[in-house]
Parts: sequence; structure tokens; C-alpha cells
Amino acid sequence: MFWGAAVRQGERVIGFVTKDAPDNGTCETAASAFQLEDIVSDSTPLLDAIRMLHDKDRLFILNKNNVDHIVTRADMQKFPVRMLLFSLVTLLEMQMLRLTRQYHPEDRWIQLLSPDRVEKAQKLQLERRDRNEDMDLADCLQFGDKRDILLKTTAWMASIRIVGSKRRAKSLLDRLQSLRDTVAHGQDLLAGRTWPDIVDLTYKAEQLLEEFEQEQPAQPAHVLASSVTTTAPDHRQN
Repeated sequence: MFWGAAVRQGERVIGFVTKDAPDNGTCETAASAFQLEDIVSDSTPLLDAIRMLHDKDRLFILNKNNVDHIVTRADMQKFPVRMLLFSLVTLLEMQMLRLTRQYHPEDRWIQLLSPDRVEKAQKLQLERRDRNEDMDLADCLQFGDKRDILLKTTAWMASIRIVGSKRRAKSLLDRLQSLRDTVAHGQDLLAGRTWPDIVDLTYKAEQLLEEFEQEQPAQPAHVLASSVTTTAPDHRQN
């Protein structure tokens, strides 16, 4: 059941009444005025609106000089938000693939996965080639595979500031994968989550994506690893 209704004075919306307003009197006298902190422009980015709903149940939308729409947390289950969340995690996964290739060229990432996971990727590659889809082996990695590869890449872990530790990085990526799967299967976003959880995930995903996009490995991981190995000086006389 919706929580209330708008109150108009002529053509202008002047406030709102909630379902627990007094029965006597008029809507105009019972109306609550809009608070500035509850109003956003109709041009406000959706990601900003999601963050603002962390501590609010609703936002009023200002169109020019008149409030004419409302957004509630229930609206966050709708198609535009679901597409935004899915796109955000998909962009993250694309960056994870790029970093996997750059840190581990020539499929050197194979040594970081179990034989079973490598076999699954090889099987998928064959299936795609049978359909005339020319993809390399890295294209056949799943989200969890890319996660595991990067978590085992010391240079990548050292460059990511938002997570701080391998355990926190794995937890964040697992939560993002779970959110992506929930959206993809049309399930309730709040199943097993709270609304603050979703807001926090969205914010961290945006931060993580920015870090991924800025990260440009100077050298492949195998070169970085070998560069810390020192060689004893040669004192032989020529």
C-alpha cells in the first residue's frame, strides 16, 4: 500500500499527506511541506539518487519549479535500476578481463587456476568455435575465475586501494557477483540483503570501476615477479 498522496493548490503541488493524517479537516491543512533535503532535480544521476536513498524512504523530484514525481525504495526494484546495476558489474568484469590479459599475457594465468576451471574454459572455447565464434581462452573465463586470478596477482592487490586486503577484496567481488546474478535472474534485490547493503555495493562498485579503469600495468605480472630477484655480482676477471 502506498504511503500517502500529493496535495495540489491549483496547478501546483504544495505538499503531501500520509495515510496516518487526521480524518477531520482538509488535505491542505493536513499537508506536510516538502523538505529541501528530500528534493532532487529530475536531472540527478541515478547513482546519486540510489546513494541518497540510503537513509531515506523517498525522494521528491523537482521538474523546473514544481515537484511532480516521487521515487521510493520500492522503485529501485524496477527495470532502469536493475539495468544500471547489471551494467555496472558487467563493466567491472570487462575490466577484470583486461587486467587478466595485461598481467598474464599468453594465457599465463592458467597456472593460477585449478585444472578443473581451466578445463571448463577450454570446453566453452571449443563450443564457441563450433558456432564460429572466434574467442580466445581468456574470453571463456567466468567472473569467479577472473576474481581468483586477480586475487593471486600480487601487483594487482597492491594497486587497489578500496579493498585493503585479499579477504576484503574477495568478499566485495563475491557480493557483486551475487548481485549481478540476482538481477540477471529477475529476483528480488532485497532477498538476503538490506537496502543499505545495495547502496554500499553500488558505491563500492563505482569506486572499484574507477580504479580498474585507471590501472595500467607497466609490465606483465611474470616480469614484475622476476624483477625482484637479484643476481649475485660476477667478480670474475675478464
